Amino acid sequence: MLHVVYASDAAQAEGVQASVASVVSSTATPDELTVHIIVQKQSAPHFKALFGVREDCNGIVTVTGVLIRIHTIDGALIERSKAKVSSSIKKERGAIDTTENFARFYMDLFLDRAVVVYLDADTIVQADLGRLRRELLASGKTIGFVARESPVKMDKFLRMPKNCKDFDPKWKQWKQLMKQNAYNVGVFAVNLQRWKDMHVVMKVEEFVAKHNSCGGKLWVGGSQPPLLLAFLSIPPGGEKDYIVFDAAWNAGDLGWRKNMGLTKLKSKFVLHWNGAQKPWNPDGLYKELWLQHRQAFPALLKPYGGGGVGAEVTAPG
Repeated sequence: MLHVVYASDAAQAEGVQASVASVVSSTATPDELTVHIIVQKQSAPHFKALFGVREDCNGIVTVTGVLIRIHTIDGALIERSKAKVSSSIKKERGAIDTTENFARFYMDLFLDRAVVVYLDADTIVQADLGRLRRELLASGKTIGFVARESPVKMDKFLRMPKNCKDFDPKWKQWKQLMKQNAYNVGVFAVNLQRWKDMHVVMKVEEFVAKHNSCGGKLWVGGSQPPLLLAFLSIPPGGEKDYIVFDAAWNAGDLGWRKNMGLTKLKSKFVLHWNGAQKPWNPDGLYKELWLQHRQAFPALLKPYGGGGVGAEVTAPG
């Protein structure tokens, strides 16, 4: 069974529709695919309407055999891991401080034994994600990040603030962390049972608490740095608990970098519009690579049984 997870607010709903359509069209076995969409309670009616789920149900089985489930999460719970983001960074990268952006840390509340692939809403999938699941399972590790085509170090994101009581600028490990490779976490695979057993959320929340107590000056960004720090900060004598997938699984920068070749982009496994110019916005970039999936959404996700009501799912969401 392949589980694919999104966490989204209403502003990104159209992006989720297109991304889900691309996942369905790319998977080898759609009847073994379950799509999970994590939203806050106030957004649930909107998402249920968009995905053909009755208001009194939590999911639906589509004509392609795909199970789509809408999960609600308490925003107060997420606040413990919500990192402060400066207004200048939000202007540059978009609304990376939305509550839903940090919901990825709590997927184990819904799927505690599953191996899942997490996707940002601004992605288009062009290959079978089941390959990531199988590779992670074979490794025995907790998480799989995606390499960057042009490597970036953590010093691009980490800072050494002065006059912060919860941060020692002489902390040797922090300087070592700055030399580590940084991965974009808009696409990753994770074994949620191991995630829970290894208490990863606790580590994330500890880093976020330090960051916020320093006025949001430990790093630049939102949910990405604390997730990476939780796995890159390996204790002495410890082993890394992650693997790295090929860069083709997260071809990024489509939300800001111009003049990228379409032929090359079409050869990638996952396209990622990180940046402010999302493809559903008026100023969006590379819309032709996104729009075909958005237009295919109604047909690919038509409820099971044709034009009528699909097979409803009423299990706890």
